[in-house]
Amino acid sequence: MCNQNALCPKTDGSCMCMQNLYFKNCLPTYFQNSTISTYSYFIQGLYNIVIQQSKELNGLQKLIQEILNKTQKIYENPEPVAESSSDDVCSSSDISEYFSGKNPKFLYKIQLNEELPRLMYKDRIFSFNASIVDLDGNEAILHQKAIFSISLFAYQRPVKPLKINSNGDIIISGIVQVESDSILEFKKLSVKEVSSRFRNGCLYLVIASENNKNIEPFILQNLVVKARKSPQCNIDKKIKLLNDETDEKIKTK
Repeated sequence: MCNQNALCPKTDGSCMCMQNLYFKNCLPTYFQNSTISTYSYFIQGLYNIVIQQSKELNGLQKLIQEILNKTQKIYENPEPVAESSSDDVCSSSDISEYFSGKNPKFLYKIQLNEELPRLMYKDRIFSFNASIVDLDGNEAILHQKAIFSISLFAYQRPVKPLKINSNGDIIISGIVQVESDSILEFKKLSVKEVSSRFRNGCLYLVIASENNKNIEPFILQNLVVKARKSPQCNIDKKIKLLNDETDEKIKTK
């Protein structure tokens, strides 16, 4: 017989008595104890999670309370807002000094022959002309031709003409430089940047001579350049005009 079963005839240990005994007695006890142990660990883990989250919620509550207290203090005692210094703002006299230096002695000035709008649209082409006049406004002819150019300036220091836009392209294109002794014709001009990107949301448009300090620069202030109108805007405008005309015809009938 084997050591596990008195009725087993085998003595060499090749029987299944040992395995049968194990499956019969040991495994049920193991699974039962394992189930109880697993449940116990689950409850303990859940308890630990709840305790941990409770601590984190308490910490979050304290943080929120601190933020509310600081916000309340700022609201009750706001810090004074620092006003922008006038030293940072570029004026028209600064631009004039940029071209002509200090204490210039002007003999002539530039006068537009047609009014330039202070509202323009990006990439929209426009043209205009101007004349050289004396300080009394009378038309004048220079003894020698001078070179005149158009440039844009921002309302901020340092005082320098704007050269490129945010995309790296020339900020104003077209015939921006002419040589003349009386009439200045600037054609097919186009501004390539919106003014909202700069301080105060507007620009200076300047016409100045590059080689004659006796001519006072022309400075157009508060030039606003907006994004180009979409085709839909033009369509809506035409529809509105047609509706107005139709209403007017109905009223006359």
